[in-house]
Amino acid sequence: MQDPGERILRAFEEMTGARQTTCPWQAMRDPFVVAVLDEHRLMSMSKGVASVAHLGELPRPIVDGLRTYDAILNLVLAHDIRAEAEERDRKAKARGVPGHFGRRR
Repeated sequence: MQDPGERILRAFEEMTGARQTTCPWQAMRDPFVVAVLDEHRLMSMSKGVASVAHLGELPRPIVDGLRTYDAILNLVLAHDIRAEAEERDRKAKARGVPGHFGRRR
């Protein structure tokens, strides 16, 4: 039986292209990570021009951290969307319902 932790690490690596080498929960205590996540939350709550203008007020490392976090988050969300579509197609195919089986977007 495969180690669940290794399975999670492998899945994350497949989604993002990066192998996690440290404990992700430890990273959540890092002041830089906390600052990036806090800014990301604030910016996602204030869409549009206000959030873009706010980027100019942030230190460059935080802006770079936001870009990196956003890119990785988008990779994971895209993976989840594909997995959900594949699951729907699999279920539809099992029921004999026409669908978009095997279609890639």
